[in-house]
Amino acid sequence: MRRKELKRMTARLTALALAAGVISSCVVSGEVDAAAKLQLTKKKVTVEVGKTVKISIKKAAKFKVRSTKWKISSKKAASVKKSGRFAVNVKAKKAGKATLTCRAKRGNKWTSLKCTITVKPKKSVLPAKTPDANTPVPEPTESSAVPTLQPSTEPDKTALPTATPIVTPKVTPKVTPTAAPSAAPGFTPVEYKKADFENGTDGFTGRGGSEKLSSVAGGHTGKCLQVTGRTQNWHGANLIVTDTIVKGAKYSFSAWVRQDSGADKRIKLSCTLDESYPEIKELSCKSGEWTHLEGTYEVPTSFQSLSFYFEGPDGNYDLLIDDVVIRQESEGKAGLDPMSLASLKDAYQNIFPYFGTCISYNTSWNQGTQMQNDTTMKFVQKQFNSFSLENEMKPDQIFNRYGGAPISVADAKARGYVIPDSYKEATVPQLNFNSVDKVLEIADKYGIKMRAHVLMWHQQTNPAFFRTGYTESGAVVSKEVMDARLEFYVRTVMKHVMEKEKTLSAKKAGSIVYCWDVANEYIHRKNDPVSPTWVDVYGDMGLSPTYVKKAFSVAYDMLKEYGLQNEVTLFYNDYNEYDCADEIVSLIQYINEGEEAKICGGIGMQSHIDTQYPDLEKYGKALDTFLASGLEIHVTELDMGIAEGDTLQTQADKYRDLMTLIIQKQKNRDTKVNAKGITGVTIWGLLDIKSWRKDSRPILFGNSLDDPKESFYAVLEAAGRS
Repeated sequence: MRRKELKRMTARLTALALAAGVISSCVVSGEVDAAAKLQLTKKKVTVEVGKTVKISIKKAAKFKVRSTKWKISSKKAASVKKSGRFAVNVKAKKAGKATLTCRAKRGNKWTSLKCTITVKPKKSVLPAKTPDANTPVPEPTESSAVPTLQPSTEPDKTALPTATPIVTPKVTPKVTPTAAPSAAPGFTPVEYKKADFENGTDGFTGRGGSEKLSSVAGGHTGKCLQVTGRTQNWHGANLIVTDTIVKGAKYSFSAWVRQDSGADKRIKLSCTLDESYPEIKELSCKSGEWTHLEGTYEVPTSFQSLSFYFEGPDGNYDLLIDDVVIRQESEGKAGLDPMSLASLKDAYQNIFPYFGTCISYNTSWNQGTQMQNDTTMKFVQKQFNSFSLENEMKPDQIFNRYGGAPISVADAKARGYVIPDSYKEATVPQLNFNSVDKVLEIADKYGIKMRAHVLMWHQQTNPAFFRTGYTESGAVVSKEVMDARLEFYVRTVMKHVMEKEKTLSAKKAGSIVYCWDVANEYIHRKNDPVSPTWVDVYGDMGLSPTYVKKAFSVAYDMLKEYGLQNEVTLFYNDYNEYDCADEIVSLIQYINEGEEAKICGGIGMQSHIDTQYPDLEKYGKALDTFLASGLEIHVTELDMGIAEGDTLQTQADKYRDLMTLIIQKQKNRDTKVNAKGITGVTIWGLLDIKSWRKDSRPILFGNSLDDPKESFYAVLEAAGRS
C-alpha cells in the first residue's frame, strides 16, 4: 500500500471513530494534501547583476494553490515581477543577498516559502583578441534566446495627452550611431515608421492610462516626445502596429531616449504580443543625457495584437523619446492557415457526440472576447461542436455586485423573473442577461451547442445572495429564505435561456443548450469559499445536502415545463474527480433518491491534470466507477499542464494516451449498465496564452490559432487509432 493511500485510510478510520454521520473521504484527502509540503523550484540561487531567474511553486496545480503573494527583502539587490499565478521573475540589480518570500494559499491556509538570492557582480568582459591571419573566423549566428516575459495582468488602456509641458533643453552629446543591421539578402530595407515628434505624438499613445504624452522642445533633434504621469514602471509610450506590420518579417529599431531623474535609470523597448511581453532592448541611461537605443525583432507569423512600447523599469520617472526609426529588414513569412487543419469534432464524431472547447464573450482577466471575433468563431465552428463559457454564466456574472439596487417583486415579475410562492421578501436582485443573450445569438449563428456552466457554486457567487436585503453587510438569511432564493434564481435563469432560444432560428427551447451544470464542486465546498456561502446558511450537510438536491429538483421541473427532460441533461461537475469518485456517486445517488427519474443525469469530470498526475490507471478507475453508476459522463474541463522537467512531447504523449484510454472505456463499457456512457469531451480553452493555467502551457494550441502543438496532433491521432 502506498504511503499516501495509508494516510488516507488512517484519516478515514479516525474520522469514523470520532464523529457520527458520513464524512467525505475526498475532503479528508484534501486535508492530507493540505499538509503536504509545498516547495519552490529553488531554495537558493546565485544570479549575476542584470540577469533574471524564474522561480515558481513546484506542482502548484496539483497542490491546489489558489493565490500567491511575493516579496523580496532587499529591493536594492533584486526586483520581483509576477509571471503568471505561481511564479516570479527575479532580476538581479546590485551585488548582495536577499530573501524571496512566497506566501501561498491552499484552501483557507497560507504557507510561507523562502529562497535565498545571492547577487554577484557582473563579469568583466575582456577585449576581444585579434585573430591570427590563419585562424578561421566563425560565421555569425542568430541568437535563439527566448525573450523574458513580463506579467500578463497589465491593463492595456490608452490616454491622449492633455497638456504640453515645457522642458529645459539639454546639451546633446555627439554620438555616432551604430550602422543599421544588414538586411536579408535580396531584400531592400523599407522604412516602416519614422517619428521625430515635431508636430505631435506621431501615433504613440499612453500605455497605462495615467500618462500624458506631449511634443516638447529640447529633443535630440528639435522636438521630442515627453511621457509624464507614469504611475507604474510598465507605463510609457505605446505604438499599436497590429494591422500594419508585416507578419514574419524582421524589423530593426533605432531611437534616442533620455531621463532626467538625477540618477542612472533603465529605459526599455518591448512588445505587447497578445498576452506576452518580449523584450527588444534595455539599456542604462545617465540622467540628462540622450542615449541611443537599438534592437531587432522578428514578428511572429500569427498573432491577435501587437504593439511596441517604451517603459522605465526602475520607477515612475518621466521619459523623453526622439528620432524613432523602425525599418523592415526582411520579407514576411507565410504562417499556417488554421482552417487547413484537420477537425477534432470530425475525428471524434463516431466516438463522442460532442467535442468542445471553452471560450468567452467578454471577460477582462484574459482579454476573453473570442466570441466577438468572426475568424475565431469560424475556427471554433470547424474544430468543435460544443462550447462552455469560462465565466459569463456563473452566478457572480448574472447577479453581479454592480447590477444596481434590488427591485420590487412586481417589477421582477414584469421583467419575466419567476417568483415562487415561497418567496416572502419584498425585493428581488437585478439579474444581468446581456452577455448571455449575445452568447446565445452567436452560438445560434455558428450552429454550436452549449454546456450551460453553472447555476450554483461556493465560489464566484455574490456574497449578497446569502445576506438579508441582498446587501453584503446584512445578516446571513435563514434556510427557508435561502430555499426560496435558490428556486427563484434557478427558475429565472433557465426560463430566460430557454425563452431566448425560442426567439432564435430554431424557434425551440433546448436548441442550443443541451446540458446544464447545476452544481459545481460541492465535494470541495471547503476550498476557498466566498464569505458567506451555502454552508453558512445550511451548515455542513455532508453527502446529503438538501439545497443541492433542491437545485436539481427545480432545474428538472423547468425542463419538464418545456418538455425537455428527455433531451437536456443536468450534470454535477467537480475537479480531482479521480480522488473522490465514490463520494461523487454517493452524492448523486442522494440527489436522485426518491425522485421520479434521474434528475441528476450526468457526471462532469473537470480533469485539470498535468503530465505527472494523475497516472492513467488512477484516471481509468474513476471512469470505471462513473460508468458503473449508469450516469452520462462528460469530460468537462480538460487541460494538461507540463510538469517540471517534462516537455511538449511528454505532454503530447500523455494527451494521446489519455484520449486513447477514454475512447477504450467508452467502446468497451457494458451498454446494459450505461447506455450513453461518455458523451462529450471539452478542452478548457483555445490557446495557452488565454488559459487560467498558462504558465504550464496546458492547451492544444500555443500563442495563436496557427500554432498547433504536438498535443493537437496527438489528440487527433488517438481518434484515428480507435
